[in-house]
Amino acid sequence: MIPGKGETMRPLFSLLTALVILSGSAQAATVGRIQGTILDSKTQKPVSGATVQLEDTGRSVISDENGAYLFLSLDPDAYTLIVTREGYNTWRKRNIMVQADFGTLLHVPLEKMPEPATGAYTRPGPLVILAIVLLMAIWQTLRFFRQNRHPQTSDM
Repeated sequence: MIPGKGETMRPLFSLLTALVILSGSAQAATVGRIQGTILDSKTQKPVSGATVQLEDTGRSVISDENGAYLFLSLDPDAYTLIVTREGYNTWRKRNIMVQADFGTLLHVPLEKMPEPATGAYTRPGPLVILAIVLLMAIWQTLRFFRQNRHPQTSDM
Protein backbone atom coordinates (compact mmCIF):
# COMPACT_ATOMS: atom_id res chain seq x y z
CA MET A 1 0.00 0.00 0.00
CA ILE A 2 1.29 3.43 -0.89
CA PRO A 3 1.56 5.66 2.16
CA GLY A 4 -0.72 8.65 2.07
CA LYS A 5 -3.09 7.30 -0.58
CA GLY A 6 -5.24 5.22 1.82
CA GLU A 7 -5.45 8.12 4.23
CA THR A 8 -7.04 10.42 1.63
CA MET A 9 -9.49 7.72 0.49
CA ARG A 10 -10.95 7.17 3.97
CA PRO A 11 -12.27 10.72 4.45
CA LEU A 12 -13.62 10.72 0.89
CA PHE A 13 -15.40 7.40 1.49
CA SER A 14 -16.81 8.68 4.80
CA LEU A 15 -18.02 11.85 3.10
CA LEU A 16 -19.77 9.86 0.35
CA THR A 17 -21.38 7.54 2.89
CA ALA A 18 -22.66 10.52 4.90
CA LEU A 19 -24.11 12.12 1.75
CA VAL A 20 -25.97 8.93 0.83
CA ILE A 21 -27.40 8.60 4.34
CA LEU A 22 -28.40 12.26 4.51
CA SER A 23 -30.02 12.20 1.08
CA GLY A 24 -32.06 9.15 2.12
CA SER A 25 -33.26 10.80 5.32
CA ALA A 26 -34.01 14.05 3.50
CA GLN A 27 -36.16 12.12 1.06
CA ALA A 28 -37.98 10.28 3.86
CA ALA A 29 -38.88 13.61 5.48
CA THR A 30 -40.92 14.66 2.43
CA VAL A 31 -43.82 12.28 3.09
CA GLY A 32 -46.56 12.06 5.67
CA ARG A 33 -49.19 9.56 6.85
CA ILE A 34 -52.89 9.17 7.67
CA GLN A 35 -53.93 6.84 10.44
CA GLY A 36 -56.85 6.29 12.75
CA THR A 37 -59.54 3.94 13.96
CA ILE A 38 -62.88 2.86 12.49
CA LEU A 39 -65.57 2.85 15.19
CA ASP A 40 -69.27 1.95 15.29
CA SER A 41 -70.96 5.35 15.75
CA LYS A 42 -73.50 4.00 18.25
CA THR A 43 -71.49 1.53 20.35
CA GLN A 44 -68.03 3.12 19.88
CA LYS A 45 -66.64 -0.41 19.37
CA PRO A 46 -63.93 -0.98 16.73
CA VAL A 47 -65.08 -2.05 13.28
CA SER A 48 -62.70 -4.60 11.77
CA GLY A 49 -62.67 -5.56 8.11
CA ALA A 50 -63.64 -2.11 6.82
CA THR A 51 -62.11 -1.05 3.50
CA VAL A 52 -60.34 2.29 3.86
CA GLN A 53 -59.54 3.87 0.50
CA LEU A 54 -57.67 6.99 -0.59
CA GLU A 55 -59.68 8.20 -3.57
CA ASP A 56 -57.83 8.63 -6.89
CA THR A 57 -54.64 7.00 -5.57
CA GLY A 58 -55.41 3.32 -6.02
CA ARG A 59 -54.40 2.74 -2.40
CA SER A 60 -56.57 0.97 0.14
CA VAL A 61 -56.18 -0.95 3.39
CA ILE A 62 -58.44 -3.10 5.58
CA SER A 63 -58.98 -2.10 9.21
CA ASP A 64 -57.55 -4.63 11.69
CA GLU A 65 -59.32 -6.32 14.63
CA ASN A 66 -58.93 -3.08 16.63
CA GLY A 67 -60.42 -1.01 13.79
CA ALA A 68 -57.00 0.58 13.11
CA TYR A 69 -55.79 1.62 9.66
CA LEU A 70 -52.59 3.29 8.40
CA PHE A 71 -51.36 4.86 5.17
CA LEU A 72 -47.61 5.56 5.04
CA SER A 73 -45.43 7.45 2.56
CA LEU A 74 -48.07 9.92 1.38
CA ASP A 75 -46.97 12.94 -0.61
CA PRO A 76 -48.04 16.26 0.94
CA ASP A 77 -51.47 16.96 -0.57
CA ALA A 78 -55.20 16.98 0.15
CA TYR A 79 -56.80 13.52 0.11
CA THR A 80 -60.31 12.09 0.18
CA LEU A 81 -60.84 9.10 2.48
CA ILE A 82 -63.66 6.63 1.79
CA VAL A 83 -64.62 3.90 4.28
CA THR A 84 -66.97 1.03 3.42
CA ARG A 85 -68.11 -2.02 5.36
CA GLU A 86 -71.02 -4.38 4.77
CA GLY A 87 -73.94 -3.41 6.99
CA TYR A 88 -72.74 0.19 7.37
CA ASN A 89 -73.31 3.40 5.41
CA THR A 90 -70.36 4.59 3.31
CA TRP A 91 -68.31 7.32 5.00
CA ARG A 92 -66.40 9.96 3.02
CA LYS A 93 -64.24 12.92 4.05
CA ARG A 94 -62.65 15.33 1.60
CA ASN A 95 -59.64 17.65 1.96
CA ILE A 96 -57.67 15.67 4.52
CA MET A 97 -54.37 17.56 4.55
CA VAL A 98 -51.12 15.61 4.72
CA GLN A 99 -47.94 17.52 5.49
CA ALA A 100 -44.36 16.35 5.09
CA ASP A 101 -42.97 14.56 8.13
CA PHE A 102 -46.32 14.69 9.99
CA GLY A 103 -49.11 12.25 10.68
CA THR A 104 -52.80 13.01 10.35
CA LEU A 105 -54.97 11.24 12.93
CA LEU A 106 -58.55 10.61 11.80
CA HIS A 107 -61.09 8.48 13.69
CA VAL A 108 -64.04 7.40 11.55
CA PRO A 109 -67.54 6.89 13.03
CA LEU A 110 -69.42 4.38 10.84
CA GLU A 111 -73.19 4.39 11.07
CA LYS A 112 -75.07 1.09 10.73
CA MET A 113 -77.63 0.78 7.95
CA PRO A 114 -81.23 0.53 9.11
CA GLU A 115 -82.59 -3.00 9.45
CA PRO A 116 -84.79 -4.02 6.51
CA ALA A 117 -88.50 -4.45 7.20
CA THR A 118 -89.42 -8.02 8.06
CA GLY A 119 -92.49 -8.04 5.80
CA ALA A 120 -94.71 -9.49 8.51
CA TYR A 121 -98.14 -10.60 7.33
CA THR A 122 -101.05 -8.51 8.54
CA ARG A 123 -104.62 -9.77 8.36
CA PRO A 124 -106.89 -7.99 5.87
CA GLY A 125 -109.50 -5.71 7.39
CA PRO A 126 -113.26 -6.34 7.24
CA LEU A 127 -113.79 -4.04 4.23
CA VAL A 128 -111.24 -5.98 2.19
CA ILE A 129 -112.95 -9.27 3.08
CA LEU A 130 -116.38 -7.82 2.16
CA ALA A 131 -115.04 -6.60 -1.21
CA ILE A 132 -113.59 -10.04 -1.97
CA VAL A 133 -116.86 -11.79 -1.05
CA LEU A 134 -118.88 -9.40 -3.24
CA LEU A 135 -116.55 -9.85 -6.22
CA MET A 136 -116.75 -13.62 -5.87
CA ALA A 137 -120.57 -13.48 -5.74
CA ILE A 138 -120.73 -11.30 -8.88
CA TRP A 139 -118.34 -13.62 -10.68
CA GLN A 140 -120.38 -16.71 -9.76
CA THR A 141 -123.60 -15.02 -10.87
CA LEU A 142 -122.17 -14.07 -14.26
CA ARG A 143 -120.83 -17.57 -14.70
CA PHE A 144 -124.23 -19.09 -13.91
CA PHE A 145 -126.02 -16.92 -16.49
CA ARG A 146 -123.44 -17.71 -19.17
CA GLN A 147 -123.82 -21.44 -18.66
CA ASN A 148 -127.62 -21.36 -18.62
CA ARG A 149 -128.17 -19.11 -21.58
CA HIS A 150 -130.22 -21.05 -24.14
CA PRO A 151 -132.04 -19.64 -27.10
CA GLN A 152 -135.73 -19.52 -26.47
CA THR A 153 -137.59 -22.02 -28.59
CA SER A 154 -141.31 -22.13 -28.91
CA ASP A 155 -143.18 -25.40 -28.90
CA MET A 156 -146.03 -24.96 -31.19
